[in-house]
Amino acid sequence: MTSKLPPLGTFSIDGAFTVGWQTLCSRYGPLVGVTTVFLLIQTVGGTIAANIPLGGLLFNIFLGGPLAAGVLWWTVLAARGEEPPFGTLFAAFSSVYWRMAGIAAIIAVAMWAAFLIPAFIGGLIGGLSVAALAASGGLGIEQTAQGIVVPAIGGAIFLGIGLGALVTLSLIARLLFASVCLLDPSNEANGVGSSIAASWDMTRNNWLGLMAMVLLAGVLMTG
Repeated sequence: MTSKLPPLGTFSIDGAFTVGWQTLCSRYGPLVGVTTVFLLIQTVGGTIAANIPLGGLLFNIFLGGPLAAGVLWWTVLAARGEEPPFGTLFAAFSSVYWRMAGIAAIIAVAMWAAFLIPAFIGGLIGGLSVAALAASGGLGIEQTAQGIVVPAIGGAIFLGIGLGALVTLSLIARLLFASVCLLDPSNEANGVGSSIAASWDMTRNNWLGLMAMVLLAGVLMTG
């Protein structure tokens, strides 16, 4: 299904920061308020959920994800020059709630799979390579004792994790606007699959820049 949202055009990190800075300056107070409430709920709720089996995952699907969608939607409206009310933070807790939770669930599962599967494949390749060398006589017991097996498998796993991290970042960039597509009344996408497809389509020509932006934002937030 085709999205009615305007195309992203030529994306640039400096252009994104320019729009972000303008939005921050024009809506500083409300933006700080919305972000503060979001972070408080995330921190308190996430801490409690961490003590429950699968609590973190369930929290992100049923509360954290919809709240993050509200923050993103609030910011998009502000960047468009509108004055969104504080209640926009809870925009996902409406008739679209279960569809929003579905989007959050699919994204969560996709990101975990994108991260873990390459690491598993890397470890499997490393283990099979060592086993093949040992079976052919190219790897003796004394070499194994010197620590060849663990570095070989560990190196393969490390490379797999690196690849998984890149794939995960690219998925975040491609699915970044799925929640916005669902919340925007001017958008034709009104389901889980159509919203994800609309975000995928919107970011087709800009995902590398968006991936760099996501990585840079993560570094700034943790640094």
